[in-house]
Amino acid sequence: MSFEKSEFYYRVYGLNVKSEIKIDEFVPTENSNYENVVSIKYSIMSEDIKESIKNNKKANFSKEEVWFYIDNVATYRVTNGNLIEFEPCENADPYLLRVFLMCSCLGFIMIQRDIVAIHGGTIVIDNKAIILTGNRGAGKSTLTTGLRLKGYPFISDDVAAIEIKDNIPMVKHGFPYQKLCSSAMDKLGYDKEKYFSFMSDTEIKYLVNAHDDFIYEDTRLFALCELSVGDVEDVQIEEIKGSEKLNKLISNRYRAEFVQAMGGISPIAFKILLQIAKNIKFYKIIRPNGQFTVDKQIELLEEKIKILQSIN
Repeated sequence: MSFEKSEFYYRVYGLNVKSEIKIDEFVPTENSNYENVVSIKYSIMSEDIKESIKNNKKANFSKEEVWFYIDNVATYRVTNGNLIEFEPCENADPYLLRVFLMCSCLGFIMIQRDIVAIHGGTIVIDNKAIILTGNRGAGKSTLTTGLRLKGYPFISDDVAAIEIKDNIPMVKHGFPYQKLCSSAMDKLGYDKEKYFSFMSDTEIKYLVNAHDDFIYEDTRLFALCELSVGDVEDVQIEEIKGSEKLNKLISNRYRAEFVQAMGGISPIAFKILLQIAKNIKFYKIIRPNGQFTVDKQIELLEEKIKILQSIN
């Protein structure tokens, strides 16, 4: 694909980003006098990396360097918490090229920087951030969208970056778009013909613009809610306490499956995880398989938040 270098400046997940490629989904900023910048640059990958790809090795992970190859899209290299390089494949889809920059690459940058990010969408209820996490297919984006359509603003769709300020966990904003699967689009009443679609890892997804419902300020983290599907007749909600809460935070960290290959959980990241666990509530929502229960999930979550607010 043809590529013309330029400079674009963004603020996302608490990171200052300078990019040679325009990323339409990110929040732009006019400030070019960045400190501690993450640079996104077009690059030709080394012969070692190219040879590895020819030998069917498509990724390599360490604390200081991560590289990975996506068929028909690009090769990406992430180093030292401050540089993302990419070499596009011929005729690569421009949106798919950006998806891996926006998500996986910045996820690896945050791990390299010892920033804790949770895999999930973040909704704000009464000025309190609630992260909706869980495994793929658990319904994170669907519930995030259901809450947004009910009038609750959101901070992020898929990645919730957290910073500790004065011992208080704060969620940093992502970007004002959501990615929804085909079934969620149908059930939530979207006209799919009006939205850009792309093939993700396993299914077609649609990109939904949600600028009007987006919050650009850091927001205090109040709770995490892990979504799951279980052998239940109706939606259930239960609180997770003690050491299990910390374990849940660790397992729901964004790109947690690669942390061990990148040197494991650092002492800095572990301390942040402990501080988060001490300062938030953690709930688990279990929904029945094969049923669309977003309204019931919202009802239970709203009830839980109101009860806690009345106590506090």
